[in-house]
Amino acid sequence: MPPFGAFSPFCSSPLAGVDISSPLPHCNILFSALLGVSSPAALSRLFPRPIQIYGNRTINDPAASDPASREVDPSANVDDPLVRAYLERAGTGVGVACDVGRAGVGGSLGDIAQIVVCGACVGFVLWLASVPLQLKDDTCSWRRTRIQGFAVTLIFKILTTGNVLQQGSAALSVTSSIHLGLLSLMAWILLVNASVAFQLLEDGSPSALLVLYAGGAVAFTLSAFFALDQAFGISELFAFEPGSASERDLVNEAMMVLGLLWPYTAVVVYFLVMAYVVYFRLRETRPLVWFTVSFLFFAAGQAAQFLASQPLCKISDARLTAGFLNTLLETVSSGMLFVAWRSITEDDWYDDVYGSEEALKGGAGEPYAYAY
Repeated sequence: MPPFGAFSPFCSSPLAGVDISSPLPHCNILFSALLGVSSPAALSRLFPRPIQIYGNRTINDPAASDPASREVDPSANVDDPLVRAYLERAGTGVGVACDVGRAGVGGSLGDIAQIVVCGACVGFVLWLASVPLQLKDDTCSWRRTRIQGFAVTLIFKILTTGNVLQQGSAALSVTSSIHLGLLSLMAWILLVNASVAFQLLEDGSPSALLVLYAGGAVAFTLSAFFALDQAFGISELFAFEPGSASERDLVNEAMMVLGLLWPYTAVVVYFLVMAYVVYFRLRETRPLVWFTVSFLFFAAGQAAQFLASQPLCKISDARLTAGFLNTLLETVSSGMLFVAWRSITEDDWYDDVYGSEEALKGGAGEPYAYAY
């Protein structure tokens, strides 16, 4: 079993068993790190077997008659013409069995479904951000920050998982690092929202804003830096030693925690907090249904990405992966989240938690409302 922090199950196709490799920005970082090792083991890790590509062809195939599709010599280096040609067309992943390939190379359009769906979802999410929520100003600001942030991550998703930029390039490594930083930042925003809803922080207060911005800056910086460090060997803290277990299993504990487990944990915690606040404190059932539907769509998006990417790639003749399904389902999840927020008006908060608005008139100060 791979050790903790291993990305090999998520970025590479196994020799046998269920293939859950999928297009993740993390894989771009690890691809660059392996390329920097420049050893036979690292080269074999990048191109371990015949790879199905667009046009019903295979490359890195010992039985290929076409010289441009022959097997990579493990003793070669990154300057070998065949290795350079494979790098030129490589898509997202580290030694995947089916590779969509980079847009504009060998007839490939990149992960065209991912590119189109991401573009459409950006427009939809920005439209959502413009729709009034009927909540107080501070609460609306929290919501719009989250929605607009999601739109930004979709734009980066096109660049990091749409197979637009060349694998192993500095541009893709930097873009992927920023993408991971944004995912970590979005997770922090969710947890701050949950804290406000649970009344651990006061909505719109200086302390809440300080926690949001300071914590967000730390989350973004750490995630982006650890990814950059892995890709470029800045501190050599995560450097792959030739022939080591970390090289074989693509191990990076920091990137696993901050770039994968942390966002998933934030989503689960947010859902549990909101379910508790809505059902047990506000005694609302309709918003709880929408929050639950939103969570289920998010979970379905993750399952689709990991379980369907390689099967879809093979069935479609290396034209697409399940990345577009993940994007679509996550966007629907955000839409359901918006509906959940909108289903609770400020008047509902006042009536359910503090009594009727008339009873509050004449009282000292502003009544406090839960924020979502």
